[in-house]
Amino acid sequence: MKPKTLTLVVLSLVLVAGVALWRHRIKQSQSVPSAATRTDAARKQTFTFGKKSRAMPSAPVRTQSVTNFDLETLSPPVRLIVSAQEVFATRFASAKLAGAHLSPADQQALYAFLLERNPLDAQQEGQVLKNRVMDALCELNPPPAQLGDLLIQMYRDVSQDAVLRDYAIQHLAAYYEQLDQAAGMDPQAKHDEETKVQSILWEALSEVGSSISGTALLALTRLSEGRPEFDRNQIGATALQLAKEAVAGELTRITALEVCARLGVGDALPLLALAAQAGETMPVRIAAVGALGVLGGSDQTALLNELANSPEERLKVPALQALKQISKRERLAAQTQTKG
Repeated sequence: MKPKTLTLVVLSLVLVAGVALWRHRIKQSQSVPSAATRTDAARKQTFTFGKKSRAMPSAPVRTQSVTNFDLETLSPPVRLIVSAQEVFATRFASAKLAGAHLSPADQQALYAFLLERNPLDAQQEGQVLKNRVMDALCELNPPPAQLGDLLIQMYRDVSQDAVLRDYAIQHLAAYYEQLDQAAGMDPQAKHDEETKVQSILWEALSEVGSSISGTALLALTRLSEGRPEFDRNQIGATALQLAKEAVAGELTRITALEVCARLGVGDALPLLALAAQAGETMPVRIAAVGALGVLGGSDQTALLNELANSPEERLKVPALQALKQISKRERLAAQTQTKG
């Protein structure tokens, strides 16, 4: 593939995913429902997907309000992060914490900051700041005590902003990877933490009405690479189930279609073809076309040629790229057979 063509395809897919994500974030920021409303919504949109595993208990992270901390006892970076009087740029720059050693007071203050709900949580700056703090905590080695429990508590608190709950699931995957590199950690404690994270990621698949289910599916897929404790066949079957789910959010459906292709779920081909032709949104259609390029064969080339020559400009580049992928794959297969 020529670099220019590859760049165009990548930019096209990134743009689609970015627009979908932006639309999702805007909707969340414009309307922040009450805790009671969110609890009801979560109950209505709870489904059982994939692996049924016993929920592992997590210890509640208990901390006081950020406003009750004596800021003078905190390190300068942490003091700036948790201080609502500081401007965003200063707080964000302080949140890198690379190689930092957190005192017990620093850790408690950061945990309190993440757990405590405030009006900024519904705004982009507040979400970006808390996301950066979670990034920083997931980069420390060894991980701070109760970091897994903190992220689980954020996710399970349905009164938290949905974007932050989604971020908590993302960072549980990063925390799992962090455990692989953890220095001096007791093997049994490490195993217990890993089991806990696995359980929560499977649990989060049930939230199909938001992006959370898709985030959990992506996390499971990523963690399954080279880790036998994650059943890739089960993850693929779950992705197919999510892709079929009528009430699944757009980002979850897009993720499910892509994961089906990535894991080679052949049973997804009829669904991918249907979504490519008549998906409910353009991002879903483009994702389905891309997945056909990864998973499809000669049986799908007629449809892809039709889409490549359709009046819909946004489908042309993905369809052409999918055709090239299939052609290359079949050519290599033919060469292998000839050599055999």
